[in-house]
Amino acid sequence: MTVDHWYKIWIETYKVGNIKSGSLKTIHAVYRAVIEPYIAHKKLSQVTQMDIQNIINSEHQRGITTSTIKTCVGRISDMMKAACNNDLIIKNPCFNLTYPKQSAHKYNCKERRALTLFEEKILLKELPHNQYGNMMRLMLFTGLRIGEACALQWGDIDLKDKTITVRRNISDNQISTPKTQQSYRVIPLGIDAQKLLCEHQQMCEDASLDKFVFINNRGRRYVPMSVNVAMKYFLKSHNMTHINVTPHILRHTFATRCFDAGIDAKIIQAYLGHSNIQTTLNIYTHVDNRMLKDNMDKLQFGVKMA
Repeated sequence: MTVDHWYKIWIETYKVGNIKSGSLKTIHAVYRAVIEPYIAHKKLSQVTQMDIQNIINSEHQRGITTSTIKTCVGRISDMMKAACNNDLIIKNPCFNLTYPKQSAHKYNCKERRALTLFEEKILLKELPHNQYGNMMRLMLFTGLRIGEACALQWGDIDLKDKTITVRRNISDNQISTPKTQQSYRVIPLGIDAQKLLCEHQQMCEDASLDKFVFINNRGRRYVPMSVNVAMKYFLKSHNMTHINVTPHILRHTFATRCFDAGIDAKIIQAYLGHSNIQTTLNIYTHVDNRMLKDNMDKLQFGVKMA
């Protein structure tokens, strides 16, 4: 059996029907781009650790980041583990691999950091007070994912109880269930979010429970891709391309503001709907010079100098 043959069996048996369509498309994309060119033609039992290492080395030379390479190898490992469990191969070849250290200049620091308070102030000032602008504000104030914000309906919002209930998500332009079980959650509304939604409700012609909170000029719900395109256009038209803003950065910024406010990591995890708290700690905390200084200033050893 070739790797390609096993891939088709593996994907149908273990993935189709068990994961969301967007995740399935990602696996197919990884297979076509990274796995297929290197080992699809090989017999499953003849794939070696060296073959996997060659994939890592070749992709690194193409300029692919180490984190992306690790994700791709993780897909191969999952597929090979299933082959082991079915006694098709003796052992998983994805072991004792060496990953290249990512050069510092290849990191796009802008993509992984939260907005500064100054950048946040500028953004909030410049965002229009319309459907699109208010969606951006709500993501910043609540940490909603872009798909969750697009799928939000007025029935999910309780202004009396001051909460948002996340019940659905938009993935691959289709309404689906939230990303994970933990993504089903109730998010309390802060003062800014409460005020925003009250004002937004007043500007909506129809705020019935089954109507989407944010709609475009055609009266239809937004989809994540169009929101991302609109954000790029907004930044360019306002000469703000020097500020890196995406819907994900807004979520990142919300999390960082929570940490700055001293909110416990477990509570932030619940706000964001993460399955693993390590995701919250690893992805959504950005240590900058100000944070380093502010936290050092908190230390008091109580030593009197002579």
